[in-house]
Amino acid sequence: MKPRPGVVCSLLVICANTGFAQGLEDRRWRFSSQAVFKNQHVWRGFVESRQPTTIVEATLAYGGLEMNLENVISGHPKFAGYWAESVIHPRYTRRFGKFETSVGWRLKRFPSRRGQPASGTNEGYAQISFPGTLNPTYTIVRDVQLGSGWYQHLQLLHPVRLSRRVTLEGMAGIGLNQHYFIKQTTVSDVSYGLAARISVTSSFGFAPFYNYIFGHRSIFGRRHVIGVSVVLGSE
Repeated sequence: MKPRPGVVCSLLVICANTGFAQGLEDRRWRFSSQAVFKNQHVWRGFVESRQPTTIVEATLAYGGLEMNLENVISGHPKFAGYWAESVIHPRYTRRFGKFETSVGWRLKRFPSRRGQPASGTNEGYAQISFPGTLNPTYTIVRDVQLGSGWYQHLQLLHPVRLSRRVTLEGMAGIGLNQHYFIKQTTVSDVSYGLAARISVTSSFGFAPFYNYIFGHRSIFGRRHVIGVSVVLGSE
């Protein structure tokens, strides 16, 4: 049976209503921003751009509520760069004992496709994680506008603190594409990665990283993604 967009919408509403009161106990405004520079842009197994890509994000949070703005700028053979994607991303997070749950919505616009039928889309998601040694995180996503299926992802992350300012992070993940912009169900992305997070001050740091990503050979192929992220935050 074909999944319906209403299933995700109902899930988001139920989770948000269940945890709203507790999530607002931490009544502090927080702001953070991040810029990611990498050699190419791979998104859920799909190669969005083989050119150098910059992703700029800004997040304003209050308690368990967050509002994130994201812009993707990618290289282009004819131009120095072009505005590929803009995302408005509200998110709500709450703890249930040792578990942490999140629900969110991404309103996406593609400025380079302005005026075309596929110039934007909307997707909802739910996420659950268990902070600990491997920090397992499971995410399920449904595009309710352009897409017609589901995307599910499981990730493990293990940090090792090398010094007061340097933390090494190892990551492994697997994504399952269920008719999500393709006509079949298959593994879209298996990924392994390593990042070195370096804190320069309490609110500024950077992290060089490397990810190896592969999926269904004839659809997704294999990719090496290298880059660095720069983070600035304040509370």
